Amino acid sequence: KGNTGTTPTTNFIGTIDSVDWVIRTDSTEQMRVTANGNVGLGTNSPNRRFHVTFDDDNSAETDPRNVNGIRITNNNSTTGTYTALSFSTPGSASGLGARRVDANRVDLFIFSETSGDFEKVTFKANGNIGIGTTTPTEKLHVVGNICYTGTSATCSDRRYKKDIRPIKNSLAAINAIEGIYYKWKTNKFTDKAFSKNRQIGFIAQEVEKYFPEVVLTDDAGYKSVDYGRLTPVLFRAIKEQQEIIEQQAGQMKQQYKKMEELKSTNVSLLNRVDKIEAILNQSTKNE
Repeated sequence: KGNTGTTPTTNFIGTIDSVDWVIRTDSTEQMRVTANGNVGLGTNSPNRRFHVTFDDDNSAETDPRNVNGIRITNNNSTTGTYTALSFSTPGSASGLGARRVDANRVDLFIFSETSGDFEKVTFKANGNIGIGTTTPTEKLHVVGNICYTGTSATCSDRRYKKDIRPIKNSLAAINAIEGIYYKWKTNKFTDKAFSKNRQIGFIAQEVEKYFPEVVLTDDAGYKSVDYGRLTPVLFRAIKEQQEIIEQQAGQMKQQYKKMEELKSTNVSLLNRVDKIEAILNQSTKNE
């Protein structure tokens, strides 16, 4: 039963000297508030403002919802309701938040700042991750530039593959696809953070006619081109062009050989004509 008319300065739970305050259950220490204000759960020597320690072998647990830890729950069932763990300084805040999707799912996100586009990284309940977008449509969806110093590689081991066949008619297809300069419609698609600078590329619909394997279509019907996967196409087109060059070189070699044969024949004929003329001239002198 509570009391009325209490005064916080004189009516409180705690100590009045420089010793720790401890809460025990069944004679076992559960929480400690040190003389300097640190709070510990599971530790009698907290070295931070809030320090939680436990020793659980949960390696056999298959559901992370059942393991010990810290749980923050918002019991409001309204879709879009937020729960957050915030780290603040005067005038700004950053932290980890959760947004209710439905009765069984939440989206996680990393937020920063107190207004504007505060949601920086979004982890959707379906497994998609968004950076610069709160509605990622792929496993990793980035709105903005990417700079990296490592290697981004595509799985390509022969052991992963079957039905292996060479790409046909690459050169003809490349000739049919137009490389273009263009600019993004930045005013219409503000959520994409498109650059205002001039770009170089292809029209996805044109590429899709010949190489649908390198074109992706999102849930809204918008298309993207995986430019890196066009490398085998260009490689094959170069080989086809080289085959044409070598074929033409062979034809030119044959033509050169025939020309040399004709030249040799002409020389032989000229020599014979010279001999005939010499004989006729000699005959004329004898007469």
